[in-house]
Amino acid sequence: MIKEGMISSMMQEKLLKLFKEIELDDNLLTYFKNASIEKIIVYDQSKQLDFIINTEEILPIDVYNNVLYKLISYFSTIELVRLFINPKTIDNNLIESYFLNILKTIC
Repeated sequence: MIKEGMISSMMQEKLLKLFKEIELDDNLLTYFKNASIEKIIVYDQSKQLDFIINTEEILPIDVYNNVLYKLISYFSTIELVRLFINPKTIDNNLIESYFLNILKTIC
């Protein structure tokens, strides 16, 4: 288990607070080392929330899906919750898993 002091030194306090609120599993927090929230955009008219998070690396698709699921569950009264990740570096092998996930969703 990661202790709070270790977590807060690894990521921005706002992101840590969000992850605690949505009860993100501690083992997923390691993927967000040096991560920060760039923006949270609230669209009142369309009942939509956009979370834009900066990370060091692209997230594995299962981590991305887990965070998105937690956000959607927590903000269940919102019609559309979207998660955008802005990685500093991109692993092409992980991009393939995103592509396959998109194809699975579409088909």
